[in-house]
This record gives sequence, structure tokens and C-alpha cells, in this order.
Amino acid sequence: SLRPGMTATADIIVAEVEDALLVPNAALRYAPPAEPTEDDQDRSGLLGMLIPDNTDSGRVVDTTTLWVLRDARAQEIEIKAGDSDGRMTEIVGGDVMEGDMIILEQINE
Repeated sequence: SLRPGMTATADIIVAEVEDALLVPNAALRYAPPAEPTEDDQDRSGLLGMLIPDNTDSGRVVDTTTLWVLRDARAQEIEIKAGDSDGRMTEIVGGDVMEGDMIILEQINE
């Protein structure tokens, strides 16, 4: 029994899945950057960094799609997501297979 000042930790398992296809949750949040427009060029430089444009960038992150690298090109595919443990999400349907190169982020150099 616990006394004042003592703490306890409990692990509660609510679901258990075997042989699941998992992707990091970051993959479900990824969307490639929008192509720059003429309006974006007006907000460049120091003013653009200090006062960011709050308009919609034209990209909507959809948790039912993943971006994969196929034939050296980024390709968006529809998926059906299952259970998640907060870090990884089970994929229960869609055109994604084990070994596919899932895009998590884009690094611009």
C-alpha cells in the first residue's frame, strides 16, 4: 500500500496486435512544402521572418495518407490507420508494404 509522498507506476494494456505493419506517427503528419507563389516572394527577407504570413499554405495534412519514396519520387498513398501507442501507428489497409521508404520529414540544404 502507498503512503503519502510515495508514487506508483502502472502499465495498462488496452490492445495487443501481433504481426502489425507500423509507421512512426511523424509519417502521418508529414506533407511536402507548398510550392512558392508570387505572394510568398513579397513576404521574404527580414520582414517575412519577423511577421510570418498566417494565411493557409495550401497544404492540408491528412492522417489518411502517407508519403513514400517510389522510383526516386515522393508519392502520396491512401492508407487506413489502426491502433496507435503514441509513437507508432498500425496500418490496417492501403497500398503500403513492409520495406517501403516512408517519408518523415524533408531537410533542405
